[in-house]
Amino acid sequence: MPAAGNGIYSDQGASKITISGNQIRNQDNAAILFTGLINDVPYAVTNTNITISGNTVGRAPTDNTGSPIIFVDVTNSTIKGNVLQESNGSAIALTGGCTNITVQGNVIRGAAFTGINLANLIDLVTPNDNNRILGNVIFDVGEDGGSGIRIRGEASGNLVRGNVITNVRSADPTVAGYGNGITLEDTAHDNRIESNVITRAARDGIFADIGTFDNTIRGNVALLSGNFDLEDLSTGTGTAGTANRWSGNVGRKRNPSGLR
Repeated sequence: MPAAGNGIYSDQGASKITISGNQIRNQDNAAILFTGLINDVPYAVTNTNITISGNTVGRAPTDNTGSPIIFVDVTNSTIKGNVLQESNGSAIALTGGCTNITVQGNVIRGAAFTGINLANLIDLVTPNDNNRILGNVIFDVGEDGGSGIRIRGEASGNLVRGNVITNVRSADPTVAGYGNGITLEDTAHDNRIESNVITRAARDGIFADIGTFDNTIRGNVALLSGNFDLEDLSTGTGTAGTANRWSGNVGRKRNPSGLR
């Protein structure tokens, strides 16, 4: 049951709520979960103006918590300045229907899957649009699969800027969405990936999959990646024959070679 095993949970509609200064450990599911999805109906209730700040979830070097923070169908909210350690799932997951969420200044260490995951995992229909992922520090994530930051589904209008990501591990670096610093997948489009620093990703520093288009990737540094520092599998009228726009990026290994 979605309500079971969580530290803080709401599916009844939440507004103007602040959760700050807490220590949460050893939750079976999520430490903090807000959802507007009931019986597979998106936005069955409204969740808006939620602030989650200054909390510590998990304990190094090990913890039993699932995903520390999960939002489903949440709007106009902030996840800021939290320390999220050694979770068994993704550290921060916007799992469908999330709009105008700012995820900023969080420190994420040791998530078994993805550090920050934007994907239609619970609300399977409504994309995650117009969110901001800013200035987070993410390291030692992805041991069981996943990446530092994943933008998935039909997500659009999201800004990923100024994040520092290092040592992304992967159970299987041959899987396109695993082991990357930042990954654009499925039909993610019109997102901006700017001024991020990525080192020691098991697979790619920045990866754009075959179905992505009209994304702007600029001013990033990606080095010491296990596969490519910069890789784009899409095709179109963008940079180097891809469907996306690349400019001003630093990386030694590129596919195709004309990425810049």
